[in-house]
Amino acid sequence: MTTPTNLLQQYHTLAYPAQSLLYLLLTISTVSAFDRVNLAKASMVLRGFFTLDPAAVTSFLYFIALILSLSQQMTSDRSEQQILRPCIVVNLVVALLVGVAWAVISTRPDVDHTEEFLMSMEVEGNSRGDESVDVTA
Repeated sequence: MTTPTNLLQQYHTLAYPAQSLLYLLLTISTVSAFDRVNLAKASMVLRGFFTLDPAAVTSFLYFIALILSLSQQMTSDRSEQQILRPCIVVNLVVALLVGVAWAVISTRPDVDHTEEFLMSMEVEGNSRGDESVDVTA
């Protein structure tokens, strides 16, 4: 297993499930990172990115890693030796971006904004519903 072609022959059956699992985990991480950024207020997102807010930077890094992973998806369908080295480099860059994003986001484990918005909508919905319903006991 010293040559790249032998490596491709040995691990070809594991490549697609492993790549699908990595893509799924990267997508979940990207959505989780974007949940930490208040996307309802675009000016705050830009301000957070320019001031190097960990949540904004992490969202950007995960998004770039997701784009690189998607761009590599089309070329990884071909198992040629010419394509192997660029795929290895792209996977290395994706792994570095995800590692840096995880390190940045782990320094500030905040509650995501989606939970706050859902809770505020639930409270507002209950307060409005109480006014219109008359209950006789």
